[in-house]
Amino acid sequence: MRRDDDTSRLVRFARLVRQQFVSHGPVVRESDLEKRPLSPVERAIDASRWILDLKSNWDGEGAVSCDAAWHRATEYLRRQVRWVFERLGATLEAPELMPLADGSIDIHWETPACELLINVPSDASRPASFYGDDRGELNIKGTLATESFNEGLLQWLAARQPSGGRESTSRTTTASFSASTAHS
Repeated sequence: MRRDDDTSRLVRFARLVRQQFVSHGPVVRESDLEKRPLSPVERAIDASRWILDLKSNWDGEGAVSCDAAWHRATEYLRRQVRWVFERLGATLEAPELMPLADGSIDIHWETPACELLINVPSDASRPASFYGDDRGELNIKGTLATESFNEGLLQWLAARQPSGGRESTSRTTTASFSASTAHS
């Protein structure tokens, strides 16, 4: 009889959980919590999926398909945003992702405090290029390896987000964040 009681309780518990799920939506899983810092970025990535529908000559002037660059850019973006959250405890605003005629993708952040443009080519053997400007105090530009974490650039961007701190330095910097200088 004890086993029947346990089974009955388990069945009642399962019904209660199912009822909660139906009336209140899904229970938050740990994997969902891991995605929270990515939420604005994931929305931006989802909003940019239209780029995958662009075929060769999408601009009527010989533009190249951006599929390979879009996948490379979104993978890079997800890794960087997660790194910023895990290492710096910061979240980044969602960037805009835009196709270019050469088949590359621009990842573009623009806030009142700064602008950062990263151009990701479709050819994985080529580095991405970037330009950043915090509205007069600091300009940076260079190249970066999309398969690595680019701590300096990420710290620069995170510090200039609406919720981040702000350096008061006046200089122009050219940087190269390559696989040999970036940390993975």
